Amino acid sequence: MKDEQKMQLSETVTSIMEKEDAEVELSSLVDPILQPQCSMEVVSRMVKLSLACLAPKPESRPRMAEIVSSLSKIQLGIYRSESMFMQYV
Repeated sequence: MKDEQKMQLSETVTSIMEKEDAEVELSSLVDPILQPQCSMEVVSRMVKLSLACLAPKPESRPRMAEIVSSLSKIQLGIYRSESMFMQYV
């Protein structure tokens, strides 16, 4: 692959997130072994948080406390989804 053809993962993901079918395209980046147990909604939220951390201007990036809070909310959402699912199994 030529240098000009190389694209960083962050650029690839940013490009994907700008599309209407972002979750579908993101699924191609998730390890197939993890896909059955990994909600694409969670992947999308994690990617959005990651991209916020890559903002060009440092003052535009979330603070560490905001990152921890966001990760906690994502994790809480996972636990809630799992517990709701388990009620019907």
